Amino acid sequence: MTYMEEAVDLSVLYVEDDELSRSGIFNALKRKVKNIHFAANGQEGLEVFKEHRPDVVITDIKMPLLNGLEMAKQILEMEPSVEIIVATAFEDAELFKRAIDLDVDKYLTKPLDVTQILMHLKRIEMQKRLEREFEVYSRALNEVASIFWFDLELECLKVNPRAIASGGEHGVENEKLKEMARLALEKGGRHQEGNKIFSVAFNVAKEPKGFCLCVMESME
Repeated sequence: MTYMEEAVDLSVLYVEDDELSRSGIFNALKRKVKNIHFAANGQEGLEVFKEHRPDVVITDIKMPLLNGLEMAKQILEMEPSVEIIVATAFEDAELFKRAIDLDVDKYLTKPLDVTQILMHLKRIEMQKRLEREFEVYSRALNEVASIFWFDLELECLKVNPRAIASGGEHGVENEKLKEMARLALEKGGRHQEGNKIFSVAFNVAKEPKGFCLCVMESME
């Protein structure tokens, strides 16, 4: 069995007011997604979300009681990490603009295609897996390394507790630290000076807006 054939390991909420469309897509997805819920309008979708807290919400826009974008806005206020996928015919420019304003950047064109939905879900599944792995790696690294987060202009944004404790030579405003970061970037992510190793890591789970510089003592 290939990766694409495996069941999607996500919890998904599908919100659609058209009964025929809703039942068709729901029945197709429940054979491919490990945990799926449905709702017939935005208000019901909000209640289902509060009860089950799914990873992904796929929603129509124009629905009675509460439209898909207003529902998405309230969901994101409760849980900013939820992935919202909007199903749209791109016929209403104002609704499309509102979706962009909500930072909703995943769209499916109607009529919906199950294969297209599954491709989106597989990408989200992989992204969330990478985020979990990166978090585990980060926690382990925090125990043994001083970590400095930089933006792409080499301005230090934050540091971990070990970096604060080390102070001195690797202080946040230290120009030498920035130079070590530059050298590590130029050398493909790793630079050693004396007994100290400077390594660069990007968060591969998201589009990088910066990087972290890890400073460790050499074991050699």
